[in-house]
Amino acid sequence: MFAHEQTLYIIGLTQQNFKLILDLAPKDLVLKYYENLDNIDLKKADYIIAKL
Repeated sequence: MFAHEQTLYIIGLTQQNFKLILDLAPKDLVLKYYENLDNIDLKKADYIIAKL
């Protein structure tokens, strides 16, 4: 459907919330979990969920 894999960055949420999103997200969506904004290139993300 898309020309590249769709990537969702999840930043600063608890592991429990990440696992919930992982269960609900479409299986072809690549999820990446980060604890903070250090060393993240946000330009590579198609979608972002963050608690800052």
